[in-house]
Amino acid sequence: VCCQMLPDAIGKVGNIRNPWDWYVSLWGCARKGALYRSLSGVDGWEARKHWYDDVRNPGHFRQWLRYIIRRSHGKTPRGSNTPAITASAGMLTRRYLKMYTDGSEHDGTALATADDIQAFDARHNFIDRFLRTETLDADLDRLIAEFGGVREARSADDASRNRSERIAHPYYYDNETAALVLENERLIVEKHGYTF
Repeated sequence: VCCQMLPDAIGKVGNIRNPWDWYVSLWGCARKGALYRSLSGVDGWEARKHWYDDVRNPGHFRQWLRYIIRRSHGKTPRGSNTPAITASAGMLTRRYLKMYTDGSEHDGTALATADDIQAFDARHNFIDRFLRTETLDADLDRLIAEFGGVREARSADDASRNRSERIAHPYYYDNETAALVLENERLIVEKHGYTF
């Protein structure tokens, strides 16, 4: 993204995404990512790798999602300053806390509940403004205009970049898996006002 220099008054800007859409995207492009590579070394991989065969198969996505969320519980992101996170946080929340908080002052206790996670984020999150992935262009234009800046025009190539074959995220979920994401990504859903 190109823009004019903006004043320091903007503060720190972060990016956030709808958690339901994020998981579908993570699954849809997983053959290219570190997650796919790490899963390929796990026992039972041969019986699971068909989950990636068809990006239009909601059944495969749901199996993958249940496995990924269950597998990630109790792990803290590598290199993270955040305290140990239990089953109260999904992968996106863990990533969010790793990127947007300074956990160096924590008291060493685990973030055992959704309330613990929200309190930790309230104390340690250093981002002043968030831009949403799904409205990034409009959010960025508003932010730049607020400080008298003008963003350079985008080319047609920019507008069509990073298109995938997948369908909009609601297609992939059933009630159980939609609720699973809500339960595990409660911090992001509630703080940023996301709905399924």
